[in-house]
Amino acid sequence: MKDIKKSFEGEDKAVITSVVPLTDAQLEQIKNFLIKKFGHGIIIEKIVDKKVLGGFSVAFGDWYLDATLKTDLYNLKKNIL
Repeated sequence: MKDIKKSFEGEDKAVITSVVPLTDAQLEQIKNFLIKKFGHGIIIEKIVDKKVLGGFSVAFGDWYLDATLKTDLYNLKKNIL
């Protein structure tokens, strides 16, 4: 119910996944990017996941940004073979 209320108030949740906790400055930079791109408030949920290897990913509604080392290595392998 809180997510629905926040959505009506002009705030939506973005889930940021990284291998280590991001700094406040990094989170603020990502949040500002999302606000600029989508035009309204953002609530950040942070997830630390050792399977990421490096980098981060952002899930925001149907939009997804994958800047992880795991995906970069997968794409490199796919392009070489």
